[in-house]
Amino acid sequence: MHPPLAAEARLRDPAHRDQDGPLWRRGRFAERVRRQWNAVELPAEASPDGDLDALAAAIQARIGGDVGHIRGRLAEFAALDAVAGPPAADPLVRPGQPVPP
Repeated sequence: MHPPLAAEARLRDPAHRDQDGPLWRRGRFAERVRRQWNAVELPAEASPDGDLDALAAAIQARIGGDVGHIRGRLAEFAALDAVAGPPAADPLVRPGQPVPP
């Protein structure tokens, strides 16, 4: 399964944000799953490295549908996370935190 092309990212990736570059795309597996199936309560261990078959079965048990299609979407979301760049540094300073040098 190939990650979507940039031209179709909005259609294929529910967590796509126009202003975000590739450095910000890693770590959004849970967000993609939540946006695709917002009626599903995600287990805390949901990650692109986790058991996608078990996660697909849990989603299918909650909302129904074809478990093969659900598993395919999860694999696509995991592939998006895998090809993204390393996480970017967050330029925002949170309240109460020191300003970085």
